[in-house]
Amino acid sequence: MPLLEAKALTKSFSEPGSSIEILSGINLSVTAGESLAIVGASGEGKSTLLHILGTLEPPTSGAVHIEDKLVTSANSAFFRSHKLGFVFQHFHLLDEYSVLENVMMPGRIAGFPSSKEKGYDLLEKVGLSHRAHFAAKQLSGGEKQRVAVARALFNDPPLILADEPSGNLDHNTAALIHDLLLSLTQNKTLIVVTHNLAFAKRCTRALRLSGGRVYEYRDE
Repeated sequence: MPLLEAKALTKSFSEPGSSIEILSGINLSVTAGESLAIVGASGEGKSTLLHILGTLEPPTSGAVHIEDKLVTSANSAFFRSHKLGFVFQHFHLLDEYSVLENVMMPGRIAGFPSSKEKGYDLLEKVGLSHRAHFAAKQLSGGEKQRVAVARALFNDPPLILADEPSGNLDHNTAALIHDLLLSLTQNKTLIVVTHNLAFAKRCTRALRLSGGRVYEYRDE
């Protein structure tokens, strides 16, 4: 049974007098423990696809199933807080909160018991336990992304989604983020949108999004 399955996904945006279709009947499935990279040119809809898979926005038509359950407007918040972890290109940390508070935020949102010990443990894994009580705004870009990785793991979700997680980082820092994502999600499922083909090749498999459809990625 796939952990996540998308069936005939389409996404269209309306403009005065016309409609633009970004995704055109996409089918894909991801099994537990798999790492899947989605590559493609800018503007092809990679982030849109990831947002739909992650229940952040609905498709125009088609369906997403997570753990064999249909995602609907009524249950999407449950999936986001209990089954999914997100890592974004622009971090989306709460700058005035401490690093530890940012890591623990998914637990607060989901109503889980507060666990500073778990937060410290995750910060230790990303090499930032010494920054636990700094305000997030005091961190570098690479440090912020490492905090975002720890935050995505706080609720122990089975599925991690990452949208260009190294897009704003220099080469060495990007490589560190790639290593962290792959090592910390070994027992989970990872779906990542990336322009970094070297990172994509390290995943279990890769798909190219082009013309609204997905194809098996072929190294060129």
